[in-house]
Amino acid sequence: MTATTQATSITAMAGNGRRIGIFRSYTPCQRPMHAPNCRTAAPVQKQPSLIAMASLSSALRLTTQGEHLADWTVPLEPDNERLVAHLEPEDIMGLLTFSINVTLDGCVDHQEGIADDETHAFFTRLMDEGGAMLWGRVTYEMMESYWPAVARGDVAAPPAMREWAIKLEAKPKYVVSSTRKDFPWTNSHHIAGDLRTGVQKLKDATPDGVLLGSGKLATELDRLDLIDEYKLLVHPRIAGHGPTLYESGLPSTRRLELISAKPLRSGAVAMHYRRAR
Repeated sequence: MTATTQATSITAMAGNGRRIGIFRSYTPCQRPMHAPNCRTAAPVQKQPSLIAMASLSSALRLTTQGEHLADWTVPLEPDNERLVAHLEPEDIMGLLTFSINVTLDGCVDHQEGIADDETHAFFTRLMDEGGAMLWGRVTYEMMESYWPAVARGDVAAPPAMREWAIKLEAKPKYVVSSTRKDFPWTNSHHIAGDLRTGVQKLKDATPDGVLLGSGKLATELDRLDLIDEYKLLVHPRIAGHGPTLYESGLPSTRRLELISAKPLRSGAVAMHYRRAR
């Protein structure tokens, strides 16, 4: 009989700095530990269940289907010499990642960014990696007014934009709104009621993570400590006007950890930050 150990958060980190997920519990059991590289670990029976291996050092190596993904640390009982921790899909809480175009002076007006193929490829890749999109009503209606027509071929568009539109059509889209209830765009879903509860349920139900793309909604969710990561595309522009990031303020300064910074040919820089907790 094994016991499930609860933790505030157990973070699985890939070697490239990408956080795989946050686990709220794990179930240790007595089982022989295999080779140090974990490639001979017992096969995973239920996909995408994960196997994490640990020793007295409390250093866990996360694997899936025998492939090494990450090393991480969790509190372990000192009398458990060798442990295997099973993390089932229902234990995985997806990350909420805020991603948006922003100028050097903080303007998030979508008309101020550089809309080239590389920019669209960047956001298409982020969308591919995530399990769902999350917007406020204003952003949703802006997207709804244009992208479905591009996906249908009613509007001429370069290949990169068409690819984005088609994938967006299929992606689950969640909208926070207190004034609108009908969302006919394909795969659209309404989040109503308590904001914290609704978004937390969405994170819990989306192991691949949720991509947030609304500036005003990001401020509200940051006040609730629900945002985990930030993937901002910073454009070489000074707009001199708003709207700007977090212009209505936060209760305290957010400390972030830089994961990566990748310059694009246009001069824009893709910045990836993680909340320092």
